[in-house]
Amino acid sequence: MFPWARWGARALVAAGVILLWSAGVSIFGQPAREVLYDAAPPLVACHPRGCVALYRLVVGNSGTEVQRQVTVRLRRAVVER
Repeated sequence: MFPWARWGARALVAAGVILLWSAGVSIFGQPAREVLYDAAPPLVACHPRGCVALYRLVVGNSGTEVQRQVTVRLRRAVVER
């Protein structure tokens, strides 16, 4: 291996670490407010007058601060479907 290649590889790793750190990526620590969720496919029941969809959304707080309330907003296109 060329001597400059080893230094180049180290410089790339250092630049990547600095980039991740400055972007606030949570691999270096646990953020104060972070919510993870999983949405299952809806259960749909249709009638001649329309359809009803039942969504199941599992929400978990993986941050360090307690979040007493989490607001979930669905896009209009999702609701209209």
